[in-house]
Amino acid sequence: MSVTHKVATPTLHFRRMRGGSQANLVLADDGCFYVVKVQDNLQGPNLLFNESAGYELYRSFGLKTPNWQTLQLSESFIEKNRAFWIHDLHDSRPPKPGLCFGSQFLGLEGIRTLEILPARSHKLIQNRADFWLAWVIDACAEHADNRQALFTEDTNSLLYATFLDHGSMFRGADGKSRHNIRASRYLDHRIYPDLTLMQQREIESHFANLDTEALLERIKALPEAWKTSSALQNFEQTLNCLSSGTLVRNLLQTMFDIARVGLKLADRSARGFPEIESELRPEVLHPRILRPEFLHPTVNPALRKGPRSAGGRYHPGRDQRLAG
Repeated sequence: MSVTHKVATPTLHFRRMRGGSQANLVLADDGCFYVVKVQDNLQGPNLLFNESAGYELYRSFGLKTPNWQTLQLSESFIEKNRAFWIHDLHDSRPPKPGLCFGSQFLGLEGIRTLEILPARSHKLIQNRADFWLAWVIDACAEHADNRQALFTEDTNSLLYATFLDHGSMFRGADGKSRHNIRASRYLDHRIYPDLTLMQQREIESHFANLDTEALLERIKALPEAWKTSSALQNFEQTLNCLSSGTLVRNLLQTMFDIARVGLKLADRSARGFPEIESELRPEVLHPRILRPEFLHPTVNPALRKGPRSAGGRYHPGRDQRLAG
């Protein structure tokens, strides 16, 4: 959902979810289940802004995300539900009452939801190319964690990726993290499909057509308590990056090159050679890769022009792609 002034209230607590943000699954008075994160979490003061702004940003690009809602956390609810409290290594404490963030829960009865897919199931994902678009957005937002997604199955056994968990966007929950674009890639790099030149241009067109004014209006409507100075500054820098057509094109070329190297390493491992890099723990390179001067063929050799396959089709496993 888009940002509105309507606020829901948690009524029942079900369980704590996995993860460092210590999110909780609750039922609200609007009849929906939400995965709730609180302002005074252990990860950082920008978490709720990052979550809500990340959802709004993804939706601006037409990417599939859960609905989200602002919820009012009351003292009585906190007191009645000690399992909702924040736990550290030594003690537990109640979260502060006030506005919190809720992402609508996807794992409802009757809807098959998958978190991890075998590679043979990737061909069933109907919006698989969206992973490329998501990676570019995350790179511009300096997302400090791997991209998270869940997969829902329809009655025809076709799969659809839903992108969620945006708390580490915009330089992380503390607003200070600096990572390179590998950090925000989906862990299983095999999910990124080969793209035709037309598909690549279609991805680029999303950035040219971004309605930044409408997006900024929705960001302004977020609760004031969530909008720290660093969160707003990092969000503004993200929009500047997304608005640069040259930067977006060069980011895509860099990502294609990363995918090509990853597939070569996977082939090397399959043939019995020692692993050079763990794809489950991609290393984080220097963040200067996001600077425009680094994303240029004269500076970064990986972006220099190379051969193109017949039919204009780019293959991460075989080609070195054109830059810009």
